[in-house]
Amino acid sequence: MEKLISKVLQVMKDAERHRAVTGEAFNIYKVAGIDHDEVKTCKVIYELINPNGTHYQGNVFLKMFVKDVLHLDFSEDEIKSARVFREYHIPDTKDSDNDRRIDLVVQTTDRFIPIEVKLYAKDQNKQCKDYYEF
Repeated sequence: MEKLISKVLQVMKDAERHRAVTGEAFNIYKVAGIDHDEVKTCKVIYELINPNGTHYQGNVFLKMFVKDVLHLDFSEDEIKSARVFREYHIPDTKDSDNDRRIDLVVQTTDRFIPIEVKLYAKDQNKQCKDYYEF
């Protein structure tokens, strides 16, 4: 048991050292006090991945998001065609009680990628089903 606890402690120390060296422990949302606020978090992500964002970096951040977060491969032409939306409205479906809004959408000539940001929240009734049907 002592050997197991010793190993676990070493793994935890190694992981903490790795986070410190790489900066992985840094969380801008927590620093800004919005790590629990879904609306503000979506606004920040949208502004970063939007090729027309005020960062004036074009599609640089969108490329990283697609590759490193979504784990997708977009061609250069597809990334150039990409548009990003926040609060994308989808109409009421026959099985839904009301209109829906998808937090973020990345749309290209070939794909429609809905992104639902969940911070301490549960899916709404039939939410994924409505998105799928749309």
